[in-house]
Parts: sequence; structure tokens; C-alpha cells
Amino acid sequence: GTRIYCSIKKQHLKRYDNHLSVGSWKFIEEFNVTNSIGQYRTTKHCYRISFVKDTIVSNSVTVSDSEFLDLVRFSRIHEGIQNQSILCDVLGQIVNVGQLSTMHVNNKEANKIDFELRDEIDYIDMRLSCTLWGNFADQILEATSKSETEKLICLIRFGKIKEFRDVKSVSNAFDASLVIINPSGSQIDNFVHALPDDGLALTLHLKVMDTTSEITILLFDTSASEMLNCQASELLNGSFNE
Repeated sequence: GTRIYCSIKKQHLKRYDNHLSVGSWKFIEEFNVTNSIGQYRTTKHCYRISFVKDTIVSNSVTVSDSEFLDLVRFSRIHEGIQNQSILCDVLGQIVNVGQLSTMHVNNKEANKIDFELRDEIDYIDMRLSCTLWGNFADQILEATSKSETEKLICLIRFGKIKEFRDVKSVSNAFDASLVIINPSGSQIDNFVHALPDDGLALTLHLKVMDTTSEITILLFDTSASEMLNCQASELLNGSFNE
């Protein structure tokens, strides 16, 4: 299950374009091995391999259905233990989703969405802020808008750790990341079964106002339903845009 970073120079890409695809197993011969350094590394392995002009790629008889997840606990991210130069896998239950917004980045418009994940340790209820851009943001919005279940699970693979004003969060690393909603697998099943059965689902935002100003409060479904006499799914009717 050990993962290692591999790179192919631009001039060699066409040679291997039809030989490499996500999920395929290959036998690789003749390559360079160097130290793995720099930002946004995809694995924690201390070495990396690089294709050369004589590298040979052929089909492998060794195959596995494992996703080889290397899940990082939220506490390691918040405490600064996790190396921020290495892209990481995080898994959590979506509990709070902001609105989809359009930002100008590098003279282009890009969709952006902020949301929160929580882990399965109920006595801590640790949250992790996430920001996804582009198609990943659209994917989260679509999943949350159509969700009719209380527990919506999100797996972010190869996400990058960001820090702003001492607050750490996870975002997608360009197109290298993968976002999977309600993934399958034994690790995922164990996580879902370990989630506390407290009825915590997607939140609503409530604005409270007095004579001086207003403030936004987060109410989870169990509390909000007591005030509104209905569940969040009934109130929103599948739409998170209103």
C-alpha cells in the first residue's frame, strides 16, 4: 500500500499517454530515482521516480481493488503536525455548507464553495474547514442540494492544507485532487458506522437582529426543527440556493 510520486517530462508524455490511466496496474522498468522535495507532493515517500526516454511500461499481473487511502486525522492538521508540503486524504461528514460564489482568479472566473467536515469522534466533534474551487465546488453543491439522507460523506484525495490567520483548512490542489461523495470501501464503512447517531445533518443559517445590528447563527437540524416544526430537508425542498 505504499505510494510514491512519479513524474514524466513534457517531451515524453505522448509516449505514455495511452499506457497510463487512473486505477490501472503497470510494470515499470528503467527510471530515475531522486529525493522528493518541494511543495504539493502527492506522497510522503522520501523518494520519487522519474521517467526517462528508455522507460518501459507494460501490463502487470498484480492487481488490487484497494484505494490505498492514507487518511489524515483532523487533529494532525489543526495541531500543525501534518506536513503542509504533502497533499493529503481527508474523510468526513458534511455538516455545514456555504453558498456558491464566483471569484476572479488569474483574470478568470471560478466557482468557490466553503463547507465543514466533521470526524467520527463524537466526544470531540472536531471540524475541518474546506474550500473547493471550479468543478469540485459544483460537485459539492449538487450533492448537498440533492441529498435526502442525514449523513453525507465526503472524501477529498490529494487535498492541500492551507493556513490563514492561524486557521488551517483543506482545499483542492489544482486538478490533482479527487472529490468523492459517499464513497465505498471497508474504511469508509467503518467511518460511517463510527459516526455518532445524534441526528446532526446539514445546517441552516439563522439571522437574529436587534435594534443595533444583526448576527448569523448556525442551527443544526435537531435544534432548528424544534423551532420550525419541520426538518431541514422539508424546508429547503432540495434547494440550497434560496
